[in-house]
Amino acid sequence: MNDDMMDLDDDALVKTIFDTIERQTGYRHYQQRIGNPILSNAIVFYGKCIQRPDTQHPLNPNDRRRNVVSMPTYDCRGEITGHIHRDQNWIQLTIDHHQNHQPQPTQRVFLTNEEVDFLSDNATTMTTPELYRTSVQRFGNHITRAQVYHWRLDAVQGEYLRDNDQFVSARALLNEWNDCGFEEVR
Repeated sequence: MNDDMMDLDDDALVKTIFDTIERQTGYRHYQQRIGNPILSNAIVFYGKCIQRPDTQHPLNPNDRRRNVVSMPTYDCRGEITGHIHRDQNWIQLTIDHHQNHQPQPTQRVFLTNEEVDFLSDNATTMTTPELYRTSVQRFGNHITRAQVYHWRLDAVQGEYLRDNDQFVSARALLNEWNDCGFEEVR
């Protein structure tokens, strides 16, 4: 592991490993477990190929809220098992894929600058559900609730977040408000 990987927490490190595997093999995996066994010095993680039939949850066509295309499944028995040894600075990784299949390309649609600007401009005047409905009516149903939430949160945080440390941020915001005629209650 390099120094950048050593600085990450366990969840972020496992996500980085899964992203690297996807870039190398084309197969995406669903992280199932991550743990730190008592009798081991390693962090253990486990994941399955997202195209395995046992990771799919069938949707009733009447319950679909967006245009969702089913992903093809394969009995590939694809899985990842790994151990992270922080004290020895290495990762042991086992990748099994018993049947090769066509990797499923990502279906994520990135928002245009116009869409992001619309979400940011209306972040303080609308709630997230209202902003979602309005953006779907205006731009189409490719926009997800998670994207609306992310960009709205990003815009709203810019209004009050002054520092990553919550205490320092609150203090700076109070000082700004005090300059505008607000008084701090003690």
